[in-house]
Amino acid sequence: GGGRRELVTGVLDKFARGARRVRLDEKRPGVQVVTVDASQAEHACSVLRAGRSSGREGGFLLREIVSDVGLMRWRPAWRPLSSLAVLFVSFLMRVQVHYIGNIALLMLLNRPIYEATGSWERWTIRYSPIANTTSVEVGMLCAGPVAAYAFWALCAFSTWVASTVFAVDPLVYTFIALFGLASSLDPLLVLLVDILGGHLGRCLVSDLATINLIKDTANECSAEAMRLWFHFKVHEGSGATGIAMTAALYLGLLGLSLVGLYTATLNVHMGGRILDTYRRLTAREEALLCPLDAEISLRELKEAISASRRAHRQIVVTDLLVSYHGLDESDDPPPP
Repeated sequence: GGGRRELVTGVLDKFARGARRVRLDEKRPGVQVVTVDASQAEHACSVLRAGRSSGREGGFLLREIVSDVGLMRWRPAWRPLSSLAVLFVSFLMRVQVHYIGNIALLMLLNRPIYEATGSWERWTIRYSPIANTTSVEVGMLCAGPVAAYAFWALCAFSTWVASTVFAVDPLVYTFIALFGLASSLDPLLVLLVDILGGHLGRCLVSDLATINLIKDTANECSAEAMRLWFHFKVHEGSGATGIAMTAALYLGLLGLSLVGLYTATLNVHMGGRILDTYRRLTAREEALLCPLDAEISLRELKEAISASRRAHRQIVVTDLLVSYHGLDESDDPPPP
C-alpha cells in the first residue's frame, strides 16, 4: 500500500545516502532497527527510480552499470578516477587488438604489407588495395572489430570461470564492462578517429585521375571506412556500392556486438547481480519467500547470547506483539 511504500522508500533513501542503521519506529527505540548494505540500498533505489520513468528495464540496467563502474560515485575521489583510467586502458587495448587482427588477416591471406606503423589511437597499415578482391576488402573491414570483440568475449568468459572458483575483484568487472563497451563500438570509434585525423580525404580520387595518381592515392589511403569505396571506385567507376556495403557491415557488427554485450552484462557481470537484483525488486510478493520471523543465523544467535551473558549474566526472552495500525484499506491483510 501507499503507507508501506513510502516507508520503504524513505528507509532506502537513507541507506543510499550512507546510513548503516535505521530505526523504523522512533517510539520503540529498542526494536525495529534495520541494518543493510549501502550498495544494496542503492540498487533498490535505482529500481524505484526506474519504475517512475519510461524505459524501466533499460533505465535500471544503465544506472546499475554506471554505478558499478564508479562513474557516478564521487566518494571516495579515487573511484571515478580509477574508472576513467580503466576506460583509457580499455581504449588503448581495443586499438591494438583491432589492428593486430587486420595484420593477422593479411598475413593469413599472404597479402604484401608495405607499412604497419602503430600509435596509441590508430595504426597506419598500407597494402595493395588495387590488386585485392572484394572479399579481401570486406574481410579487412570486419577483421578488426571481430578481433576486438572476440578478445573481450575471451576475457569475459575467463572472468566468469574464475568467479566460480574464487571472488573476483570489482575492478576486474569494471574493466570487462568498459572494454566490452569499447569493443562493441569499435567500428564507430575507428571511423571517428579517422574523421578527426583527416584520413578520409586521402582516399578520394576523381573520375579523371590517371593510373599513377590512383596508385599514389592507394598508397596513402589507410582509412578502413573508405577501403570499399576506393575499391569499387577504381574497379567499377562508382563507390556508391562500397558505401552501402560499409554501412551495412558496420550496422550489422554494431547490432550483434551490442546484443552480446547486453546478454553478458545481465548474466555474467558480477555473477549476474543486475538481473538477480531486478527480479527480486520487481517480483510480486507472492513470488518471493520472505520469512516473517526475522530469523537469523545460528552464529549470530550464539554471538548475541554470549554478549548478553557477558553484559548482564542473564538472558531474557521477550515476546513482541506486532500490530498493523495505520495501514490503508487497500493494503494487504496482515499474515496470520
